[in-house]
Amino acid sequence: MGVSTYGLLCWPYDIEEFFKIGYECGLRNWHTRVWLINARPEDFEGYFDAVLLDGNGRYNLRAPNPAFYERLRFLGRTANKYQCRPVFDIMESYSWTSEKGTLPGVPDRDRHYLRHNNNNVRYGHPSDDTWYVEEWSAPAQPYGGPLPGWFIEDELMPRAVDALDGCEYEIEPYNEGKEKRIHFEMAARAYSLDVPGCQVNRNEDTPGQAFNMQVIGTNSPRFDRISHHGWKDLQASLDEEYPEEAGAGRPTTFRKLFETGWGGKPALGESERRKFILSSDGSRNSWSMQPYDLPKLLEIAEYAMRRLGGFEHQEGLKMAYYTGQPDPFNVRRWMNQDFIRALAALQR
Repeated sequence: MGVSTYGLLCWPYDIEEFFKIGYECGLRNWHTRVWLINARPEDFEGYFDAVLLDGNGRYNLRAPNPAFYERLRFLGRTANKYQCRPVFDIMESYSWTSEKGTLPGVPDRDRHYLRHNNNNVRYGHPSDDTWYVEEWSAPAQPYGGPLPGWFIEDELMPRAVDALDGCEYEIEPYNEGKEKRIHFEMAARAYSLDVPGCQVNRNEDTPGQAFNMQVIGTNSPRFDRISHHGWKDLQASLDEEYPEEAGAGRPTTFRKLFETGWGGKPALGESERRKFILSSDGSRNSWSMQPYDLPKLLEIAEYAMRRLGGFEHQEGLKMAYYTGQPDPFNVRRWMNQDFIRALAALQR
């Protein structure tokens, strides 16, 4: 079982209070997902960023912020103290792409250090449709090939691994990233740094994605598990058709994958099903303090805990800030503890 607020590291939340509440609600041997790079409002920019601002108000990607890595170390150790294994996303798209960085409510991407720096690095320029970054023309590396720029490859990832030394954790290369190569090469880089584990999620949550990402169906899996986002209704999500999968000999519904089989093949066995996580990320119905259909979400969580590898819930904490609530970073005030207790009960 997992409960997350992705901005826990980069937004001014009380880290220990978050994990303490999860533990008080009954969560044991749980996980949480946290973004290392995160779009964040301008009124606290610079405080929880991985790099420092220079005297001209631009970031220097060669100047790591010690406070960020101390906070990361504290998060990893505190999570473990409360029997939680954090999963850290290295990249996301809200802080720099035109696809997500310009959505309503997302902070100005041109203020983020991936674009607003003095190192001539401008992620998403001239077009993130081609995944162009100024430094991507670097020659292939021993761990598989060029990554999204030297900052991710040689600054953020190694420093994060050093900060988390001695902690139980995993990484997820790129939240909902749509470029398969990036996931593979970032995972290879992570394993070269002796990261303990690696899971994946993609921008397309299709029944064949676990085969595509080499989570299952191979003797040499690239990832330990896959997380699928956006489920709002259990039966509808199980039976939604993805006809494009048929051409690759893959199941066209999740029900075929998990329960009934396809094309003369049996459904996945238990050991393979345990590599699947269902997540409420992308399952909101509104831009409000109560954005989910909680009874339906609980049904999905029960299915995932009983038949698959688990469930991860994206807490609606950030909505307190975006809807103008008082004291918006007070996790005890705004976490839905009743729902967390209901999720924790599914662990028993």
